[in-house]
Amino acid sequence: MALLFEEIESAFKFVPRPELPFYINENLKHDLREYQTKALQNFLFYLTNQNYAPVKPKHLLFHMATGSGKTMLIASTILELYARGYRNFLFFVNTQNIILKTKENLANALSAKYLFKPKITIHAKEVSINLIQSSFEEAKESDINLFFTTVQGLHVSLTTLKENGITYSDFKDKKLVLIADEAHHLDNENDNERTWWKTVQTLLKTNSDNILLEFTATARLNNHYYDDKIIYDYPLKKFREDKYSKEVSLLSSNFSIYETLDDKALRMLQAIMISEYRKIIAEKHGIALKPVVMFKSKSTKQADENYALFCTLIEKLEPKHVTHILEHSKHVSIIAKMHETLLHVNDFTSRLKHAFDKDKTVLIYGTSADKEVTLKNLNEMEAPHNHIRAIFAVEILNEGWDVLNLFDIVKLDEAPQKKNTTTTKEAQLIGRGARYYPFSLEGDERYKRKFDNDLSHELRMLEEMMFHSINENRYIKVIKEELTKSGIADFDEEDETTVTMRLKESFKTHPYFLQGGIAVNQQKAVDKSNFDGIRSYIPNFGNVNPVMKCMNSAVLSVGFDENETEATPQNGFTCKLKIGDISPFTLRSGLNKLDFFHFANLKKFFPKLKSIDEFLSHENYLGNLEWNVQSDVENPILSEYEKRHAFMKVLENTKKEILKNDRDFEGSREFFTVPLRERLRDVPLKTKLKPNAKGLKHYEKPLDVSVVDWYVFDENYGTSEEMEFIHFLNTHINDLKNKYEDIKLIRNEKAYWIYSFENNGRRFEPDFILLLTTKEDRVLQVFIEPKGEQLRLLDAWKESFLQNLAELAVVEENEGLLVDKEHLKIIGLPFYTYQRENEFKEAWGKTL
Repeated sequence: MALLFEEIESAFKFVPRPELPFYINENLKHDLREYQTKALQNFLFYLTNQNYAPVKPKHLLFHMATGSGKTMLIASTILELYARGYRNFLFFVNTQNIILKTKENLANALSAKYLFKPKITIHAKEVSINLIQSSFEEAKESDINLFFTTVQGLHVSLTTLKENGITYSDFKDKKLVLIADEAHHLDNENDNERTWWKTVQTLLKTNSDNILLEFTATARLNNHYYDDKIIYDYPLKKFREDKYSKEVSLLSSNFSIYETLDDKALRMLQAIMISEYRKIIAEKHGIALKPVVMFKSKSTKQADENYALFCTLIEKLEPKHVTHILEHSKHVSIIAKMHETLLHVNDFTSRLKHAFDKDKTVLIYGTSADKEVTLKNLNEMEAPHNHIRAIFAVEILNEGWDVLNLFDIVKLDEAPQKKNTTTTKEAQLIGRGARYYPFSLEGDERYKRKFDNDLSHELRMLEEMMFHSINENRYIKVIKEELTKSGIADFDEEDETTVTMRLKESFKTHPYFLQGGIAVNQQKAVDKSNFDGIRSYIPNFGNVNPVMKCMNSAVLSVGFDENETEATPQNGFTCKLKIGDISPFTLRSGLNKLDFFHFANLKKFFPKLKSIDEFLSHENYLGNLEWNVQSDVENPILSEYEKRHAFMKVLENTKKEILKNDRDFEGSREFFTVPLRERLRDVPLKTKLKPNAKGLKHYEKPLDVSVVDWYVFDENYGTSEEMEFIHFLNTHINDLKNKYEDIKLIRNEKAYWIYSFENNGRRFEPDFILLLTTKEDRVLQVFIEPKGEQLRLLDAWKESFLQNLAELAVVEENEGLLVDKEHLKIIGLPFYTYQRENEFKEAWGKTL
């Protein structure tokens, strides 16, 4: 039997994925990621599809990895369900500290972690968040009413009779959305938690329109209970493979006592040295980063002792202690780099003493007197005003703690001798630290790892999280097994290895390597000074009139349908409504309803706009706007209210399209040449090799690229689709050699990137660059991107960009290089996909 999300995603083979309503993206502070969008599309399909509509009450599970942004999905589902008529939202979870964090995310507009825009607007009406304190008697009809509680507190409230207490009957006349975070605590073998589960189920059934949404990374799925409830599944392994997490490495050390410093103190020192070196590297590249270290203890007593030990360490720290770590930890790659590059140990020691002094450390556990204040502070670790660099904790932060700049976790208690719940909890804690710290270089993707295939790059250390422990073989084996099982890391040491893809010596002496280059463009700001009308954003604006359908002089619907004709509808009449037929007061009041159309905001999009009157009357803006009115009477008499309703619908659609097509950046049409010698080099990368693997391993006679003269590296450790393309090229190489004097194929591992002419100038690194030299010394530079069938639609913008390169790219003059604007032509081909190889072959033949 297929799981629910599998059924839904199979349906998308036959019907398009639903488009997210405008009020979701418009009201969220941050953009949704691809997988979050897919989760919401599954959710929308479930709510609207006739196969699932009869299911009442509805109970769904978002089974998603730690750190994948489940709270963003909670915020999105709240917006969607509010638009569908729900007003009351009951959020419950297992621990109070998660409630504190989530209140900041969903209800405190002043918090740096608040997920909504300052003003929430749904269906042209401003919506407020109403934080319920005790019961939904405080609910307001037009607000999003949020009630936060622990599941234990909810259970006690509903099962213990007391004066003014809440009962199940209080909810019978209310449509309720129950939101369970860290929901794996509800479906557990623990007797108390099973009782809580029954309470939640009883509450869900008080009203058939109720909805229960569960969010967790670790639901118990082995009993098939959730088979018809999992609306989306995004496991931690997939989250990591999609590069949204840090990579996890283990650093196990046993130090001999040095002067007054024992093994534990020296492990602390090693961790903060690595942390501060990360900060130095980030500063060097202009990245604002304050890396955090967590010191994990087993008990509150041990945490107190470790905190005191650390404070003494920092107070009495001297350069000789730092030098001792540098000399005795050279086997650690980061320490080895520090040893090579740290010229002034005295200065570095001073940095450590300042960065980790007592004011920048915090001690927290379940019985801390100032726990709530401290938790709030810890939930804003990335904020500029937050100076905390070291955290001493027991278990209070194992769940529900969202932090991006945690890079080191140091285990200070004794290692367990065998796999147990302690090891599992440590793996969960490591998962919290594995969340990626976003940063951008040259406009690339902020939220994904960038250096998986460039392990030598010094910024790679910003993509790794270290777990520090004692060097005890059995413990290391167990924690590796647990991390691999959970998907947080992959310590399958027999398969994964680090290899180096080396430039062939023959290519290093080739004239094109010595004097040639690759032409690329730049990202530049869009000049909006000449944007003088709506068509600057919506080219077909005004070409298709909105269709207004009326009955009894009341507007039933307004929409755009390019297939609509102006012919008289069956049993009806058609006529025109022009914007000039609507009173200025009605038009102005409509504009005032939407902040987007306030004059100050419109000027950001249309710098030449002089006034609101011009926006309403000039043909470049709304001046020529008219509706095709379809009605049951020949000349419907529409009230100003009906006209405003029609006008508002057009405004909402216009706003949506302008924002969708707005861009602050674009790729330049001018391409300049960057020498090969500056960018092309040996590339270390991680890969998994099967036994006896070599190149295109799945062919009967694998292609050994180390011996072919047209491939510039000695090996190709690529995806299956990339290997298929190499095989395709090899089968057509003789045809190319008959036409071209020289052929060179470069696998592009972050050496060169180009920027889209559209799509806000998005950065793109084509997988391959093919250089073809003619007898007349002209060079064709061909960008090629193999792409799996499952990614074609997602990356369609890349394919469109590639196919426009030959027509739109302009090569600039170059000095001192083999090619110039007269001798270099830039070409892009459609995606190479093995399943559609014939389509690629046709374009290949026509172009080359």
